[in-house]
Amino acid sequence: MIDNSSASYDGPGGIAARFEVAGWSAATVDGRDHEALYPAFTAPHPGRPHAVVARVEPKN
Repeated sequence: MIDNSSASYDGPGGIAARFEVAGWSAATVDGRDHEALYPAFTAPHPGRPHAVVARVEPKN
């Protein structure tokens, strides 16, 4: 999932918080940092779905 600070997803904790409230494991990382993305995608999350939220700058 991509987080570009869109008002439609804005809220306390951002998009990841919405997933965590629903019982998911969630990680938020810089969407352009490949070294941060890999561990976020491969993090253990036994028995729960896992969401990776990539922060990027909004389009102009």
